[in-house]
Formats: sequence, C-alpha cells, structure tokens
Amino acid sequence: MRIAVSIGHHPTAPGAKALSGVDEYALVAPVAGFLIRYLHEAGAEAYMVPTGNLGSKVDWVNRGGGMGYDLVLEVHGNADPDKDGPADPEARGCEVLYCNGSRKGEHYARVIQDTMVRRLGVRDRGAKPAGFFWLRKTRWPAVIVEPAFLDEAQGNAILSSEPHVIAQAIARGVLACLQGR
Repeated sequence: MRIAVSIGHHPTAPGAKALSGVDEYALVAPVAGFLIRYLHEAGAEAYMVPTGNLGSKVDWVNRGGGMGYDLVLEVHGNADPDKDGPADPEARGCEVLYCNGSRKGEHYARVIQDTMVRRLGVRDRGAKPAGFFWLRKTRWPAVIVEPAFLDEAQGNAILSSEPHVIAQAIARGVLACLQGR
C-alpha cells in the first residue's frame, strides 16, 4: 500500500483562519503528521508530499517515485464560505471530496467519510464529487479530507486539541479501503 499525504495549503498561503485565529495550514499539519505515523505503523508506505505550491505538489505526486500510489490524500479544514454573514448552522461536520467520475476515488471517499463520522461523532456532510485541481490533475485516485470546520466551535476544538484522533479515524478509513474491506 502506497499513500501520498499532503497538507492543504502552504505556509505562505495558509488558507482560512480558525476561531482561535490559527491558520488552516497550521491546524491540519499535525493531522497529516499523525496520519503518516499511523499508516506506517500499520505497514503502509506513506509519504508526505513536500510543501509547495499546488502545481509543484501535483507534479511530485504524479512522478510517484516510479511506482505510483494506491491513494493520494490531502488534509484540509473546512470553513463557512460566508464569513461576513450570520453563521450557517449547516457549516459543521466532516466531508470527503473526490474527482467526479473516479470510481476508486468515490469508494475511498465514502469509506473514509463513514469511518470519520463513526469515530469522531460529527455531522455527516457526505462524500462528494468536486472539480478541484488536486483531484483532477493527480494520476492516482485522490481525495480531499475535510474533517471539521475551522470556524465552528466543535470543529475548531477537535482540530486544535485532538489532531491524533482525527488522524486515527482517517487512517482506519484508508486502511479499510486498501485492505479490501
């Protein structure tokens, strides 16, 4: 099993701000680090995608170390798109995105999503098709994991204080997919 894990965004383009004022990149980096650790402990070959702009990250993944990947996964934190309006009560929970038309991507997304919902006890926003560059341009099945909303109290709390718990949930989903369950 070969998995590439990427941290959403970049230190110089850190993404959304959490309720705590911390940048998305800083909050999800520990999740990605723990995820790599847990996948290694389970016997998977897991690789951290080097930090860089989106194009360079996709290029690195597509080179695949000459062997390719069973899955490429990017960890993000979700955010309510309407920052200036009233808080959206639907902007909570987790979701996993996959490239529209990718059967493997959809399968991985659904299993990872179901595992996160069960393990984290959060609202199920579903596995959803999306057209993001990361999903469209990688040569291997790809997902974007959004385990929580940065700008919602429960999501911010779990991202801030329990990145290892989120990583365990994601790892269990990934391993279930790749072990054929």
